Amino acid sequence: MEETFDLLYNDQTVGTVCRKREGLYFCFRCQCYLPDEHVYYVALKCENKLYKLGICVPSENGYTMQARVRIKNFAEAPMTFTLLRKDSTADRLFVSIEENQPFAYIDKLYSAYMVFSDGRQGICIEKH
Repeated sequence: MEETFDLLYNDQTVGTVCRKREGLYFCFRCQCYLPDEHVYYVALKCENKLYKLGICVPSENGYTMQARVRIKNFAEAPMTFTLLRKDSTADRLFVSIEENQPFAYIDKLYSAYMVFSDGRQGICIEKH
């Protein structure tokens, strides 16, 4: 059985995501249009966790994305689907770098990058 969900961008529907169970996997198929020329990916939010399903690629009817993910990664909680810009900081957390202070996020530095925000220098790290 295939279920269809709205794909949202800034609280507006920009396409649909179809979810179909195939054995131990969910297969996701997305059809959408993009708001501009940037690279976008489809993100799934389930139980306050964000999963990046894949990048949208051009097709005959707008843009598409297909992904196959193990079911064990998801709870039985409701799913919402969002279109996010590849360079978006929605899934990142800004951490200010202060002199002479212990750095609590040291284990997450492998995915961090330097940014300037509100006149301060710091890093962005993944939220988890």
